[in-house]
Amino acid sequence: MFNKSMQFAQTLLHGPMVRRGYATLIIKLLNLFLVLLLNVLLARTLGAEELGIYAFAVSVVTILSVPAMAGLPSLLVREVAKSHLLENWKLLKGVLLCSFQFSLLLSILLGVGIALFIELIIQSDQRSEDVGVLLLALLLIPVIALSELRAGALRGFKKIIEAQIPEMLIRPLGFMAGIATIATLGPVSAKTALLAHMLAASVAFIVGAFFLCKTLPAQLSKIRPSFEKRRWLRSMVPLTILTGMEVVNGQADILILGILATSEEVGLYRIAMQGAALVPLGLFSVNMVLGPYIAQSYAAGNQEKLQKFATISCRVSVAIAVLVTVVLVGFGDTLLVVLFGEEFGGGYWALVILATGYLLWVCFGSVILLLTMTGHDKEAMKGALIGAVGNIILNIVLIPPFGMIGAAFATITSLLIWNTLLLRAVRKKLRIDSSIFYRGGRG
Repeated sequence: MFNKSMQFAQTLLHGPMVRRGYATLIIKLLNLFLVLLLNVLLARTLGAEELGIYAFAVSVVTILSVPAMAGLPSLLVREVAKSHLLENWKLLKGVLLCSFQFSLLLSILLGVGIALFIELIIQSDQRSEDVGVLLLALLLIPVIALSELRAGALRGFKKIIEAQIPEMLIRPLGFMAGIATIATLGPVSAKTALLAHMLAASVAFIVGAFFLCKTLPAQLSKIRPSFEKRRWLRSMVPLTILTGMEVVNGQADILILGILATSEEVGLYRIAMQGAALVPLGLFSVNMVLGPYIAQSYAAGNQEKLQKFATISCRVSVAIAVLVTVVLVGFGDTLLVVLFGEEFGGGYWALVILATGYLLWVCFGSVILLLTMTGHDKEAMKGALIGAVGNIILNIVLIPPFGMIGAAFATITSLLIWNTLLLRAVRKKLRIDSSIFYRGGRG
């Protein structure tokens, strides 16, 4: 068993998947460096309070974009990979057309509906800056949704690099350029920062659309699409709930902190979150590459390959996570003050809690990806739903007495509960073990 695993690992090291993995890791590292510079720029130009207003608006819109995506990005990775492998060009064209049209319609309806709702319940003379920034942020909904769909389609075609460049590199570079330009003309506010964000996201979307158009097989232009709407809809419902719960688990702390605490505390916590996001760097990079390979291995009935993908990717992810956690826990307080300013040093303990929790999370492996790419969407949805409900309840209970420390504990506790349930589902449904504790002999 050990010799077979070593042979498989050596084959991977010289294969296209790992080359894409190396490239993905490099892009992710560049992205983290750019995001770090961007957060330093935002913190220095906005200050904690204005940054909190901006972060709250972006968190709200991120959650609102979930129904606009309707679980379609994950569905596209799976369906595009399978249709491309089988050269089912009619079905491939159908799933692409149906997904983008449906998501665009939902985005427009959702944005207009929320804007009208805000207009009705809040009088013009009662509006604060927060509400004005939130209304402006609603324009981001179709850009976020369609960008995620485009990235999902490119990943399904195994164009992993092209899927990442727009959002990972072009958008933060454009955002920084916009903030720097605004800062030379006058003070930067939450609203002007959001305008810079919107412009950068639009440019990134156009570049990504160009990549997708170049990738589409020539056969698609000569055929009529076919549709399997019932089957897609059956997958969309649990995938939408799953995506929504993932976003809730990622944004509930910021959202509830923004309601129950001050904008300044939201700003401090957002910087801590961004720092802790370095910990699952390896896991995110692995997941970006693995999706279509898992879908195709499962479709071929190759359970042994599934286990090896899960084991090797988990070990690589944990090794990176340990290194990052040691740095953040050991030097996080100094880094916060030096990079972002004296007032942001108050986020250190939230950073420690989040970083430690994310390290434990990485130890579970690619549980969500394994379930969604093998058609076990409902199992992934159930675990995510329990985690999201627990996250909301814990944040509501812990934030009033403990502030951002309570938010960090709530987020990590719910995340670990959620992933424990998903790991059990992976072991039961796929008969493999994706965690760091796998030692062979299962499945």
